[in-house]
Amino acid sequence: MTTPLEAAAVHELVLAARTMDELPALALEQARQFTARAAAAACVVQQGTRGTQVSALRWMFPDGRTPVILIPSSAEDARVLAAIASAFSSGACLPATLTVEEDLAAAIKASPRPVTPAHVPVFHKLDTSTPGPDAELQRWESTVRGNAEALALARQDLQPAHEARADWLVISYGLTAHAAKDAVEAARQKGIGVDLLVLQTLSPLPERLIVAAAMGRRYVVVAERNLGQVHREVQRLCPGHAVVLVSALSRPVEAQAVLGALLNFPRCC
Repeated sequence: MTTPLEAAAVHELVLAARTMDELPALALEQARQFTARAAAAACVVQQGTRGTQVSALRWMFPDGRTPVILIPSSAEDARVLAAIASAFSSGACLPATLTVEEDLAAAIKASPRPVTPAHVPVFHKLDTSTPGPDAELQRWESTVRGNAEALALARQDLQPAHEARADWLVISYGLTAHAAKDAVEAARQKGIGVDLLVLQTLSPLPERLIVAAAMGRRYVVVAERNLGQVHREVQRLCPGHAVVLVSALSRPVEAQAVLGALLNFPRCC
């Protein structure tokens, strides 16, 4: 059974974090580790003025292989997800990257508190190597696909069934999830039925969890600190839904903006 990292180890992971500008070097290093049948968790800090650069992270490998990207929305989240990244690296020998927003990285560095051990998914080593120039890529992709269930990470906050019918779903991730949660709570107080889904895996995107959460809902709001990189994916996954984007780039997304989408979007559409 793999044990989660201690708080101090998470602290060290954040202290050794790379910037988004160092992604090409990190990708090269992770590819070499995988070829050598070794892997380690890494951390990348997102600069606040540039938003959460989901596309850059998801396309960090120029050869098209799928990276494993985990994103926390709190210090406690960071400890648990760092443990999962470490377990995936040691259990499946595949590199995993934790991406942390600047403000959260500062909070973790300032306070490496102890953490209660949490359940960590079990990952499987898969070796489907075949001769040929694409052997390593095939082994990488089969490992990601073979551990798809363990990688589908998200937190759900469901509308209490006795209060109102949930016609809305709000999807968010990272620090923006706090604004989304505040908006959801305010909307519920106004009698609007709404669920919240907080993504913890950006790549591979937990598609089945998103589709399942949207089932039976009429409207979806995606709140993210960029120009809508996850919003486009949700539109693809939920073609029968009205999918509304609430975003900001160089500043945090405000709860009031998310609440405005829940209150003002035309119910006739």
